[in-house]
Amino acid sequence: MSQNFLTVTAITKYLKYKLDQDPYLRTVTIKGEVSNFRLRKNSHQYFNLKDDHAKINAVIYRRDFDRIGFSLEEGMSVFATGQISLYPPSGSYQITITHIEPDGTGALYLAFEQLKKKLDKEGLFSRKRKEIPAFPKKIAVVTSPSGAVIHDIMTTVSRRFPICEITLYPAVVQGTEAALSIISQLERIKNSSDHYDTLIIGRGGGSIEDLWPFNEEAVVRALVDYPIPVISCVGHETDTTLVDFVSDVRAATPTAAAEVATPRLSDILLTIKDYEQRTITAIDRQLTNKAEKLDSLLNRPVLTRPMQIIDVKSQFFDAIADKLAHYFDKVMKEKITNYRLIHNKIRVDYVTQQIRLGRQELKYLENNLSREVISLNDKKSESINRIIDQLMLLNPLSILKKGYSVVENQQGDVVRSINDIRKDDIMRIRMTDGIVKTQVLQMNKMEDIDNDRN
Repeated sequence: MSQNFLTVTAITKYLKYKLDQDPYLRTVTIKGEVSNFRLRKNSHQYFNLKDDHAKINAVIYRRDFDRIGFSLEEGMSVFATGQISLYPPSGSYQITITHIEPDGTGALYLAFEQLKKKLDKEGLFSRKRKEIPAFPKKIAVVTSPSGAVIHDIMTTVSRRFPICEITLYPAVVQGTEAALSIISQLERIKNSSDHYDTLIIGRGGGSIEDLWPFNEEAVVRALVDYPIPVISCVGHETDTTLVDFVSDVRAATPTAAAEVATPRLSDILLTIKDYEQRTITAIDRQLTNKAEKLDSLLNRPVLTRPMQIIDVKSQFFDAIADKLAHYFDKVMKEKITNYRLIHNKIRVDYVTQQIRLGRQELKYLENNLSREVISLNDKKSESINRIIDQLMLLNPLSILKKGYSVVENQQGDVVRSINDIRKDDIMRIRMTDGIVKTQVLQMNKMEDIDNDRN
């Protein structure tokens, strides 16, 4: 076997060295379609880039992935910039991406659309807008202290409504520190002891990169449900930021924002003058109408000839009183006559009716009493007969008639046992038709008689 061979590790290291040292492969930009992408939170991202004929492994380290500004998605066509190298454990070559952006659309624009879609789905853009106060006393402004925005706002407010107080809350409006600066000033306004009527937030024109702090998600969420009405004026009239979607009013320029926030004092004075004139005219009209009504009232007979009206009314009332008196006399007489007739009739008829009813009731009671006496007599007779029959059954004489007799001693006491008598005693035998006297010759007990029979 030949001694001239290379190990897999050796050839892999050699190929990796050649790729790493090639100046054409240290920084390359590849156009391809994202494939096999699965988002790994808080980690490096691994996927493939492919076209119709080939594919290459790709990796983006976490520090670079957090800066791309848009959501990477499966199937997205991208331009990926990085270094071509070889990964020894698998022997495959890959691109380590340091920068990536969508094909045909800028990365910031894509990030704008993706965040806009996300926030709109949450309902942040469909919340009810607050009305801008008509006559503000204090307005807070979040913008750069050195730009033209604050100058335009203060000039416009001073010209239109000089009694309104403007307070600047200076913020960085461009660059990486801008978002935190804007949010900090929004919190200061919210927690301030000054009671502001309106907030104006904005900056001058610029590129999408310059305006990007007003598209940051944290800034947009800081303005959602803000306690006072918000007017946004970011960039030029053609520029649109996500802050505009959560503001209560979007103004094209800082001057327009100041005009939305304040009324024109001259217009207010003209309106007041108009209302004053209308009020005076209305009062004059009311006074004229009241004066005419007063004259009409003063010319009425009730005020010009009151006694005449009183006399006529008195005569009328006297006539009514006479009629009522006559009517009452007539009615009373008729009532008295009717009362007497009815009273007499009621008295005779009532007595007659009561007598008739009394007789009927008496007759009814007599009949009931007679029936009750007869029924009671029958019941008592039956009861007496039953008692007599029971007594007859218990009468000793009735027993004697059946052939029985009663033995008595000389004292008339009934003898019930041979133990109550002695030999030679004189006994009386009571029968149904008389008494027989006899002398005891012999006494035998029942058991002795039964034994003799046996």
